[in-house]
Amino acid sequence: MVPSVILATAALGWLGPQTAQFVAEIVMICRIASTTYVIRRFRREPLTAGTLLAAVGLAVLGSVIVALKVVLTH
Repeated sequence: MVPSVILATAALGWLGPQTAQFVAEIVMICRIASTTYVIRRFRREPLTAGTLLAAVGLAVLGSVIVALKVVLTH
């Protein structure tokens, strides 16, 4: 929902299209990275260094995907 609202601000002229897309992608990367924390919390398991490593790994993977998307589609 939040990325859609951010992109809507570009449609309304409040943000530039590239800025809005960049911010929406950063929000998505953060949401993907936080997935490991959410799963741990639902399972009532303690957070570990592995949790942090998994979150960083997911963020890096998400960033690579976003960069590829930008390079291949723009």
